[in-house]
Amino acid sequence: MILVADSGSTKTDWIAFSTDNSIQLQGQSEGLNPYFANAEKVATEAANAIDKAYHDKIKEVHFYGSGCSADHGKRIIKEGLQMVFPSARFFVEHDLLASARALCGKEAGIACILGTGANACYYDGNTIMSEAVSFGYVMGDEGAGSHLGKLFLKDLLNHRLSNTVSQAFYERYPSFDLEYLLHRLYRTSDPNKYLSSFAPFISEHQKDESVKHLLKRAFNAFVDEFVVDLAKADIQSLPIHFQGSIAWHFKDILQEVLQDRQLMCGGILSYPINALLQYHRDNSRM
Repeated sequence: MILVADSGSTKTDWIAFSTDNSIQLQGQSEGLNPYFANAEKVATEAANAIDKAYHDKIKEVHFYGSGCSADHGKRIIKEGLQMVFPSARFFVEHDLLASARALCGKEAGIACILGTGANACYYDGNTIMSEAVSFGYVMGDEGAGSHLGKLFLKDLLNHRLSNTVSQAFYERYPSFDLEYLLHRLYRTSDPNKYLSSFAPFISEHQKDESVKHLLKRAFNAFVDEFVVDLAKADIQSLPIHFQGSIAWHFKDILQEVLQDRQLMCGGILSYPINALLQYHRDNSRM
């Protein structure tokens, strides 16, 4: 059996298939970023996600995750997986490669992540040829959930949003004010997740002109920071694919931004795991 795992900041999707390409099991666990999780944590989450009866049957594991671009991170993940799947070979890769394989398959294109965070790369159908510099939510992540939250809250407090949206917001969040916001951002943990938590509300009101305007600002900033300067990529002729909750829930406006810039919008997926599974089915040597 071959096990494929896609791990983001908040959760990991696990799915395994057998020699006849049938799905044998699926599971979910916490996100496993090696910057925050040690090998023991990886082992615990993997063991809980996959029934023990299958541990010895797994012969190959393809793990894609945030924080897995450097050798140190890959080593932590591999050490944890080895504790659970003793008979397997392991392939640990960055989540950007998961997006490229899920979105592009064996074709050339630009693969983008737009979820809690943001990233993009140029993929030639086999290899990531160049990738954007991702600075995280403090210095970057333009277009991602945390960035949308920043823009929305600033526009709200600067009275740039419509009365309809502002009124609806304070009805939903009656205790919100500037003092609370600053405390939440600078005195508590996970400010990026807090900022991203407003994405569902923003999505509900995305047809409002004031909200649509800030969304266009955010997605144009994403293109400028993550796509325009990708080395070796002719962005005018390549499809630009997206994966992630923000791309999915705001796909109409995202497509409009690309069209306005005469760029070709490719596929948009909410989660890559099923497309990633198909990639490995098509390319398995089992």
